[in-house]
Amino acid sequence: MTSSCCVAGCTAATTNQTLLEAIGNPRREAHDARQQAEHEACEREYKQQLRRAAQQQRAEREARRPVCTSCGTRFTDARWKAIEPAGWDAPREAHPHLCDDCKQRAITAERQAEQATHEHQEHDQAVPEQKTGGTWTSRPSPSRAVRPARDPTPRNPVP
Repeated sequence: MTSSCCVAGCTAATTNQTLLEAIGNPRREAHDARQQAEHEACEREYKQQLRRAAQQQRAEREARRPVCTSCGTRFTDARWKAIEPAGWDAPREAHPHLCDDCKQRAITAERQAEQATHEHQEHDQAVPEQKTGGTWTSRPSPSRAVRPARDPTPRNPVP
């Protein structure tokens, strides 16, 4: 049977339809609707399982996320990636247990300490004559004075 549009001048395409399709099959349509509903229910359950699994993985990842030993904040993803070893030839992180802010503070403190020791050494080298002067502090203490060694032979030999 050919279906055609009954409106004059309509350019709708005509399609061939079988007799069974034209009459319809209520049992088959009900079966198809049940299968479609079961398929949609399975699909919803599967998507829910995927969401639960993804949520569990995110929770496990957050539980593994490192925490700064100085301030207690959790590392950012970028900081976490930076402290992970990249390979044998990759340089190691100077402060892998500190977050970015605490790391910057530690580096600044190290630099200041290094500059202070460097300035102290320069000061010590600039004034060496004060250290070698003959003051009372440069003399050895009596407990550390050098004593002559004992003679192991007895002084009064018995005849």
